[in-house]
Amino acid sequence: MAALQQPDKQWSWFEEQVNLNYKKFTTKQNVNIFVGTWNVNAKDPKDDITSWLIDQNGNFDADIYVLGFQEIVDLNAANLWIENTANEGWERLIESCLQKSIPNHQFVQLESRHLVGILLCVYVKKSLRAKIKNVMTSMVGVGLFGTAGNKGGVGIRMQVFDSDLCFICSHLAAHKNNVQGRNQDFLKIIENMKFRENNNNNPYSNEQQQQQQQQQFANNNNLGASGMDQSASMQQRRNQDFLKIIENMKFRENNNNNPYSNEQQQQQQQQQFANNNSSMDQTASMQQQQQQEEEEEDQSLSVISNHDMVIWLGDLNYRLNFESLEEVFAKIKERDWPTLLLKDQLNVERKNKRAFDKFIEEEITFDPTYKFQPGTSVYEQRPDKKKRFPAWCDRILWRTGSKKTTEIGDIRCARYSTSMDQKMSDHKPVYAHLHFAANIFDMAKRAEMRKQIMKKKDKTDNNQLPQIEIEPEVSFPLIKFCEPERKKFVIHNTGQVAVSFRFTHAEHKASMPKWLKISPQRDVILPGANRTCHFEIHVDRHTVKTIPHTNRLEETVLLRIENSSDNVVPMKFVVVTAKYLTSCFGNKIEKLVKYRKPIRYIEDLTVSDSHSAATLLNEEALSIPKELWRLIDHLYKYGMDTEMIFIQRGIETEISEIRECLDTGKAFARYELHSVGEALVRFLESQQDAVFAASLCDSYKEKEIEMTQW
Repeated sequence: MAALQQPDKQWSWFEEQVNLNYKKFTTKQNVNIFVGTWNVNAKDPKDDITSWLIDQNGNFDADIYVLGFQEIVDLNAANLWIENTANEGWERLIESCLQKSIPNHQFVQLESRHLVGILLCVYVKKSLRAKIKNVMTSMVGVGLFGTAGNKGGVGIRMQVFDSDLCFICSHLAAHKNNVQGRNQDFLKIIENMKFRENNNNNPYSNEQQQQQQQQQFANNNNLGASGMDQSASMQQRRNQDFLKIIENMKFRENNNNNPYSNEQQQQQQQQQFANNNSSMDQTASMQQQQQQEEEEEDQSLSVISNHDMVIWLGDLNYRLNFESLEEVFAKIKERDWPTLLLKDQLNVERKNKRAFDKFIEEEITFDPTYKFQPGTSVYEQRPDKKKRFPAWCDRILWRTGSKKTTEIGDIRCARYSTSMDQKMSDHKPVYAHLHFAANIFDMAKRAEMRKQIMKKKDKTDNNQLPQIEIEPEVSFPLIKFCEPERKKFVIHNTGQVAVSFRFTHAEHKASMPKWLKISPQRDVILPGANRTCHFEIHVDRHTVKTIPHTNRLEETVLLRIENSSDNVVPMKFVVVTAKYLTSCFGNKIEKLVKYRKPIRYIEDLTVSDSHSAATLLNEEALSIPKELWRLIDHLYKYGMDTEMIFIQRGIETEISEIRECLDTGKAFARYELHSVGEALVRFLESQQDAVFAASLCDSYKEKEIEMTQW
């Protein structure tokens, strides 16, 4: 089958005009899609799932089964870094159920992908398989430290006839009060999930695909095989890096214990540099790799922009904003769903456009799907168990993409419900019976329409030149460590032709600074239209090293007009300015131990009274940074009995407040101890030098002295 290709952005306007007239060359074909989601609570696949997958009334004959699972394994630390095969048992159970329950139709597995405990698999009728192409997968981890796979999303996209569908199964952040965390997880997934071509574009049978995958695995010891999308490869590289660090970390004497003189050390370094002739080649290779990644980014497919319909399923973990558990159970007994759903967090966030904006959901007329006593259909109310409010955690929603060749009415939900027969988990499975009107294009008529539009556009564009207006400066407020700041930057197309623009670095520089990101970096603006871009400054532990000692950030960015002529200035200059607010995070230990006052106080005093600041810096150095002492002391006082204190994620807003307290000397509030634990880990990993000097490790003799005494 022909590979799916991204249209040239310079011609995307023509494609949009063609799509606006898609009804003139399109007929519709109904496709029945079963969408199901179930958090199985790390239980083995033993329950009979027939009543979940099969319409007992015989009113719904599914052509495609899209099944999402969460927690197919226990979400402990070990499973975050070790590949599991728990998906295989669930796939066998699904295939067995379909084979026994629907003997008149043979279903084949189109695709299956899992990320730690999240599994998404798609089965299609064998008779429909030839009509499906351009199958791609993607995975995004948003769990521990924002990247691990204990929480995240798995996506499978495909072209059914001439409609592009995207299915995303996600498991978002837990806990009733962590609504912001769930919103952030959703935004990270939808922004970072990109699809690229993989082996599934070929219409091979499952057996042929498995043989290819086994051969590929045998020839490639790297977990990030070429068939896997970039997001999955990046996650696996992180896992490998973690294991390599643990295995290869060795401690050696540093320069303070080295008896060589500085001159001898310099001679050694010069000799080493002289013997390393490959350094230039390595630099060129890194630049080539960066260029290749940028090209892959341009060729990738995004969730919204490149699909007709996006269907989102999973344990979204949104709860009910009730304070009285008794009131909730009373409303459930009365089946008063409207009252409960008024305080459903997902509905509230959708209404306020903070998450799942433009997604719609069929009316809920079934019981909350969480939390049940495992093995029963009774809500968890045992006195020896932690109280959990029932909630509709498990949901299915959908929205149109940006392709303009599908309307929201092209999906009709025949049934949205839950199955109560499956009892092994503390969640109940949810399902939706969807009728989707897929596009079938008359390609000859489509090509003719595009030709007519291009011809008309060429006439109107003749002798017209691109013109834009912008503000020449983007000024940011104070920038804090690991707290990205975004500014809108509007480009006005004041001319009569489409403008193709691109942001790039100044000509005397090799690239833009790592702390600055611009999105989109390139695009096309229609005549008389505006394009809002976003400039983002993000100072983290990698980029803080590049901040000048004045803490002033300044960069000149070039805005190039790609389709300009000799009669038009081909570029404009945009000056980006900001002031970085010094933090104990991303700093140096040797610097922090000299500060007895909060670092923010020292920096402010340096500006206003340099003499007093110098006096403070000449005081006797501390044994350890006071910020490190404050964090450890807080955990020692309040967190000794807290489980998984360095495993479970903290709350992002609290971590920012803790960092501000350390920088300014303010007292800690009663923060979640997991937030304090994560703040401690982030503080340590952000430092530019080692907290525990390697020379001290060599002085420890395991057989001669006990660790605590040492």
